[in-house]
Amino acid sequence: MSAAPISQALYGGSGAAGKLLQAIYFADTRSVTVQFDGLADVLVIGGHGSGGAVSIAAAGYVTGASTGEVAVAMRVAVKRGDVLAGTIGAGGTAVTVVGGRTPGVNGGDSSLVIGSRTIVAKGGRGALVGSALPLNGPRGGYGGSGGDLHIEGGPGGSVLATTSPIAAAGSGAVGLLLSDPSERAGGNVNSTAAAPSSAGAGVGGRGGHGMGNGSNWAATGGGYGGPGLDATLTASPSLGGANALGQQQSASPTALVQALASIWGLDYFGGGAVRTGGFARGAGPGGGGSADAISGSGYSGAGAFGGPGGVAASNNVVAGSGSYGAGGSCVTSTASANATSTAGSPGLIVVMVREG
Repeated sequence: MSAAPISQALYGGSGAAGKLLQAIYFADTRSVTVQFDGLADVLVIGGHGSGGAVSIAAAGYVTGASTGEVAVAMRVAVKRGDVLAGTIGAGGTAVTVVGGRTPGVNGGDSSLVIGSRTIVAKGGRGALVGSALPLNGPRGGYGGSGGDLHIEGGPGGSVLATTSPIAAAGSGAVGLLLSDPSERAGGNVNSTAAAPSSAGAGVGGRGGHGMGNGSNWAATGGGYGGPGLDATLTASPSLGGANALGQQQSASPTALVQALASIWGLDYFGGGAVRTGGFARGAGPGGGGSADAISGSGYSGAGAFGGPGGVAASNNVVAGSGSYGAGGSCVTSTASANATSTAGSPGLIVVMVREG
């Protein structure tokens, strides 16, 4: 399935929708009263998994975390005075370890009761840790109920092969496009040499794979407009996942944001992070973080709904952060040093009431 906006499932190729009457956002668990008669488009996102943390001198591997499921309901009839009850799934909490391996924490399920329907989106999964390879990343949230459309969360990246004694993979992105889950997966560490990390996914493309070595490790983050690029044995890429116009920019294209965001009122149309080269940049909305070997550089962090890149370092390390998505994973080769992952974000519910 090629990447396409959810609006194609809602309204067909035209993307046409009725006039917006009321926009309702649930960032926490609460009830809201509908103010108009109309038809509601509903987006329910499960809570997201947190990254894992490893602090060990040898055989220390950690995958990326995965994102929660997205559930969509189309044109649900509502009346003025109806009460909508939203439950927001918690994000997985960050973890810290000294001299060991600690996995991430799963996200919780989100749900919305709207009339006679209960729409459930399952939570994403925390990153996994291990001492042997291959170490496969967790599947995204799936198995919810009640929606007209359910989109599986973005899987966490895997650590498949490396001669490095430590490695951290990138996290998945949220399923806001109609595409195969592999297209929003964190990058894999998969090298015949000492690749230490891989990049995070963007909503429209996987994170770059870590296929390089200790010198060439900076795989780039995916973006709305496509995947990040892989680090190879000969080079770190200087291009990342593009924005919605195919530009090498973190920012969403200004000319398109208003039109693209009209369905849900959300911006996730930017590009992925690039750690090296002439286009070095942090991630934009919907973009994934770069693979990194420096704690706190800012390049491993993700934009809204994207996945952080994995961070591998030789001292105290903190993973890249996310926003409205999965947390980031990290590893340090010093067993006496602190390794701290970042939390997964809570889920989100959006209800757009439109004229019938």
